[in-house]
Amino acid sequence: VDTDNDGKINTWGKWGELRERYDYIEGFSKQVKRTPAELDLSDLPAGHGFQIELKLTDTTANKSKPMIESLSLSFK
Repeated sequence: VDTDNDGKINTWGKWGELRERYDYIEGFSKQVKRTPAELDLSDLPAGHGFQIELKLTDTTANKSKPMIESLSLSFK
């Protein structure tokens, strides 16, 4: 969080791993309910801007690399 409006981050939250969740939809054999990953940022101070860091780990043995098509943030 940029707390003093100088364009630089003054306070970082704790680094953590986020995962989306999947669950079966009752009555459907091939449909899955997806719940997006969520992060509680209520402990961070008020500020003028924020920054995120995204780290990917490729756990496959092939040469293909993960591609991020988009990243969506929403605020409540």
